[in-house]
Amino acid sequence: VLKMALPTKGTNELRNNRGGDTLTRARSCFEPLKRKIVRSSWILFFLALFAYRALHKPDNLGRRSAEGTSEPSPSALPEGAQAISIETSDPPRKFEIMIFSPKKDKHISGKLMQRPITYERDDTQFVHTILKPPQDNNLRAAAATTTSDVPPYWAVDLGANIGFHALHMASLGTAKIIALEPAPDTHALLSSSVQLNADFDKRLTVFNVGAADTAQETAGMHRHPGSPGMTTLAQVEGLPSNWQMEQVGGNKDGAQKQQQKQTKTERRENDASSSGPSSIRLVPVEQLLDEAQLPQAGKVHNVPNSPSRLRLLKVDVEGFEMLALRGLNLTKYPFEYVLMEYFPQLLRAASKSGAVPMEHPSEVLEYLMVEHGYMCVNEWTDAMTDDSIFKDSSKLIGNTKEQVRKFAQFYEGKHTNVYCKSNKTPLGTTP
Repeated sequence: VLKMALPTKGTNELRNNRGGDTLTRARSCFEPLKRKIVRSSWILFFLALFAYRALHKPDNLGRRSAEGTSEPSPSALPEGAQAISIETSDPPRKFEIMIFSPKKDKHISGKLMQRPITYERDDTQFVHTILKPPQDNNLRAAAATTTSDVPPYWAVDLGANIGFHALHMASLGTAKIIALEPAPDTHALLSSSVQLNADFDKRLTVFNVGAADTAQETAGMHRHPGSPGMTTLAQVEGLPSNWQMEQVGGNKDGAQKQQQKQTKTERRENDASSSGPSSIRLVPVEQLLDEAQLPQAGKVHNVPNSPSRLRLLKVDVEGFEMLALRGLNLTKYPFEYVLMEYFPQLLRAASKSGAVPMEHPSEVLEYLMVEHGYMCVNEWTDAMTDDSIFKDSSKLIGNTKEQVRKFAQFYEGKHTNVYCKSNKTPLGTTP
């Protein structure tokens, strides 16, 4: 290497000109070697970077593991899927999540890629506030009835999507979670995320089913092309024509005319994101909760290694909220808190489909507030570190049909979330 680096001219000058600055001349002779070393270092750096990225691509998921957990076959995942890390603050938590290609899913995966800390911030803060470790004596006593390895709460996520909120719940470590996601490719992402995070499989159980009031199978779902999160069981006829919904699962013959107008690349991308079984399975949530032996109203809960508190219910099922709530049976399973999306357009589309007949979208809010006595607000901020807002009657939506309809009129043509607390004494505590 030295012979290659030291030019002949330089070595002759060093040998013949002994009266000059020997050190300076020596340094000038070694300059070519220095440049070669620097150039080689950059080459090695880029080779190492390329190797790292190749090993961490979704196409090579089988090469990674999270503390001994193996990842699923990449063939089960939608094209362009990738894993990213999410960090939340107050309390600081970190977890891995599989997302769709941000080009395909701009509204959820794209936002998580760009600014995960601000994604659905109100909902994230609500989940954190409600699933904090027990503080008051009643809650601590309820938690003490289980072993130290068993969290004190139950949480159920209906319409989990790719699982941001379900995974956030699992990262807090205070709840066992049951999550439902009917879309096959979205369910594959969420199941992969559970395997990416150590011990999450002990806290989070995911079912590839949709929530309904009776057990049934449906001939597929429809999805907004720019947002896989907006996947609904509603028929296309009931949805705005400019949404250009795609078929997910089921028989795709009805979509052939639209596909003929697409390019080969577009058809391939849509087929990859719309892959799935010939039908989507729907189940009554009550049936799943019975099988999981969750606490029930009016019964003593002595199930080993099972939390004693029905803490949080999240409902976001794209217009089929009423069907999901009826199938859950809130009288039998009275969750203390509910987080639910209110989207009048999708509720109307579901009603037009005939599956959820309603005269007005607000009926789903009336079901919670009027029939089951939940106190609800439609705002939640970082400043809310407890549930004291429910004590302020001026903030509540109301508990009469007239009050709920007035609220619903304001959100006609929009959508919002409602944050609710039961006015009943929680299971496992004393008044």
